[in-house]
Amino acid sequence: IRDLDRIGAVGELAWEADNFILTSGYWHESANLEKYVKKSAITPNGLQPKGYLYYSENDGRGEIHSPSLKLAGEYGRLKWQAGLKYYYYREPASTGYLNDPDTGKLLENSDISLDQLSYDIWLPSLGIGCRFGAALEGYINYGRTYTRPYAFVPLTTLYISSMSQFKDAGMTLQAIFDQWQMETSDNIDIGLYFENSWLSLNPVFFYARHHDVMVNAYDAETGLNYFQNDGEARALGFEVDASLFVGNNLQFFCTPSFTELTFRENISRGGATVDIKGRQLPDTPRWLIKTGLRYIWHGFEIIPRLTWTGKRYGDALHREEIGSHCVTDVTITSSRENVLFLKEVSFDLELRNVFDREYVGVIDLMDDSGSGQAKYYSGAPFSMICALRGRF
Repeated sequence: IRDLDRIGAVGELAWEADNFILTSGYWHESANLEKYVKKSAITPNGLQPKGYLYYSENDGRGEIHSPSLKLAGEYGRLKWQAGLKYYYYREPASTGYLNDPDTGKLLENSDISLDQLSYDIWLPSLGIGCRFGAALEGYINYGRTYTRPYAFVPLTTLYISSMSQFKDAGMTLQAIFDQWQMETSDNIDIGLYFENSWLSLNPVFFYARHHDVMVNAYDAETGLNYFQNDGEARALGFEVDASLFVGNNLQFFCTPSFTELTFRENISRGGATVDIKGRQLPDTPRWLIKTGLRYIWHGFEIIPRLTWTGKRYGDALHREEIGSHCVTDVTITSSRENVLFLKEVSFDLELRNVFDREYVGVIDLMDDSGSGQAKYYSGAPFSMICALRGRF
């Protein structure tokens, strides 16, 4: 259970001149993000409460401070922008409680109580675009992005359920969280955009270095899988968004993409090494292809499409492989103006997974059960969704 209370404000001030715009901003947020896990037993009469797996109470509120500055302008065929943002986040200290097995009451537990944690990062960005003619333009962008630590509940749950194994390895919950860093990535993408009366083409090539990646990996010292914040990764790939227009009523589209997102080094834990170097990150297919057509017939827009997803893995060591799959969807839409007393009436019919293909849809690496293993959920079976909308 997450009991969240967030309040904040975002302000922005812009100053325009003839050829450029200067923008400054500030984001402030105050939050109380309390987290705890309740237990229940399944009985013939329904769920029977069994107290708390753990309860956590924050000592004060967390805060975000993030000022930013951006300068953008145009010169002839060129467009450009440069920006810099600073991000600071503070997680307050917290007191952890566990159920007393004899009385069932919550008792303070120092093993799961935590000191204050704070994270900060500078985030630069730069982009340049150029128009080469009426039908062609290109651009190159650079930017640094971030993800703050996010797996507090899964790790705490696992630590409580496997406390003896962590303690035998000399690991406290505080020590593990103290090692965590913010995930960051430096990203570059280069793209072209071409469009005329019969063809639209937008190839994009990208490269990124990911630092301090949160990895759900096996630790030989504890014999457990848990989130470790030591991974370095590289992303390299491309995406092509292509459309072919045949007359006014028919459009073929295809969007293939290739992503090689691999670990750049192994993880070391004490005297043990987690051999992940060169392996694709979990839940990241190398190939993804979306294709289909859009056909207009007597006021109806018919869009059949195929989505092919390449094989994926549910763990960093590639012990759990998920095969590729292809799903077919069909969308039919139509709209009419001035129907009775309505300005517009629209009808949507969406057929998902038309051939009722069985496949793994979601790989959940954020496991709260305490097992440390990924959970797999089947994709939605054949589904039909109808919608009728009216606008007055």
